[in-house]
Amino acid sequence: MVWMNIDIPERKCTIHTNSCRYVQDKKETKYKGIMELKEHGGWLEFETTSKAENYQKSRFPEYRLIICKCN
Repeated sequence: MVWMNIDIPERKCTIHTNSCRYVQDKKETKYKGIMELKEHGGWLEFETTSKAENYQKSRFPEYRLIICKCN
């Protein structure tokens, strides 16, 4: 499983692994959801990196796609 952080104000989508420190620290806020998109975006979970990439290409084609390298 991977997580995608969709950042609407920054116009970027970042894919993270489950072990990434950013995934461990994620939390829902007034403007950013978990498993739902809010005004500033949100965190969505996908079975594979390729499914996350396909989602970004179909829903947010103008956004930058970043693959996180942290752990």
